[in-house]
Amino acid sequence: MKKAREKKIIDFVFIDLKKFGVGKHKVIDDRPYGGGAGMVLRPEPIVSALRSIDFRGNKRISILMSPSGKLLTQEKLEELSSFSDIVIVCPRYEGVDERVKKFINEDISIGDYVIHSGDVAALVIIEGVARLKEGFMTTSTKEEISFDILDFPQFTHPKIFEDMVVPEILLSGHHENIRRWRIEQSIKKTLERRPDLVLKFFIKRENQLNLTPEKKEMIKNYLFDISFYGNKRNELLDEEIFHLMLNYLTNIKELFSY
Repeated sequence: MKKAREKKIIDFVFIDLKKFGVGKHKVIDDRPYGGGAGMVLRPEPIVSALRSIDFRGNKRISILMSPSGKLLTQEKLEELSSFSDIVIVCPRYEGVDERVKKFINEDISIGDYVIHSGDVAALVIIEGVARLKEGFMTTSTKEEISFDILDFPQFTHPKIFEDMVVPEILLSGHHENIRRWRIEQSIKKTLERRPDLVLKFFIKRENQLNLTPEKKEMIKNYLFDISFYGNKRNELLDEEIFHLMLNYLTNIKELFSY
């Protein structure tokens, strides 16, 4: 990140809301109307801070980090990477006065959990967007293609560690066999841990898979049920889905080929 700033690939400007606080004590929060625990950030400091920004480009967006916002995805990061200026409002306490949202383009959540402030959430967006900027790091279509599935297991030296041995295929030097093994491992891991990603895979590519409409619907319903309702798994159907994905992904020559 430091090198990217030095190369002027990205830059940051940090704004202290206290500079825009209300009254001689520079108050930025207050108790919520209607009662309740905690403090709410007042609208005046946030809106004044937003109006003070000296934008550097013509394509800009302002974001509020909020647990009630739309869930952050890789697609959203790719969209955000096209903007010249991104303003991120980082709430604390019980959040912000609802009227602030009139001055915000959208609110975004990084997940269904609670953290102390929006600062950490903002860092997720900053890093996710920065790495997509040209010159920040080496990126390729391989990474984008593989995003629908989890990554394969990685190994490095030593070959043997506490009786655990690196898989023999990774030592074979046979690049195509290694590539297929990685695809297989990725599919297995994704089916087991993130069937929702497999569901997304099938929805995006159902017209490219040689399946009857009935079979497509059955697979999608099954993946939906195990993803969101925790229904019991069907080993035969898991195996069929595995081979469908394997046949499709193996034909993408750029995938996992190094």
